[in-house]
Amino acid sequence: MRTLLVFLALTLFAGCGENDSGAGDAKEGAATAIVEPEDIEPASALVGDDLLKVCRIGQGFRVGREPATIDARLQSDELVRLSYTRDDGKAFRYDCKIEDNVIRTRMIDEAGPGSGPGVWSGRGSITTFQIDGSSITLRDEFSDGSFDEQKFAYE
Repeated sequence: MRTLLVFLALTLFAGCGENDSGAGDAKEGAATAIVEPEDIEPASALVGDDLLKVCRIGQGFRVGREPATIDARLQSDELVRLSYTRDDGKAFRYDCKIEDNVIRTRMIDEAGPGSGPGVWSGRGSITTFQIDGSSITLRDEFSDGSFDEQKFAYE
């Protein structure tokens, strides 16, 4: 009887370990798919006005604002400072950079005035873009596999 109980306990524990491992692999695979969507080719390096436009449109898409209401200024060759003020008077500032086809942002003073830049986006969702002539398609893919997608004019 004791041998049977030990056998059953070991079988249960071994089965649990396999399920946990498989679930972890699936989650890791999903995260990888979000970071590098297979259906989007890497963009050539964006500079100047194109960098400003993609960051402005991307931020508008993420926060539900018209891109034209967001101010965008080059901070360096690869970094854009975005700012806007909500209807309630609250001001927001973000840094934006482009990595391949991924738009990365970080909020400035998120933890209060003078606290500086926060962490770069990409933990809760990944925002990608694809420019096709006179339009740009943005996709915000979430860790659960759901996504939002929208097309904008790119002039």
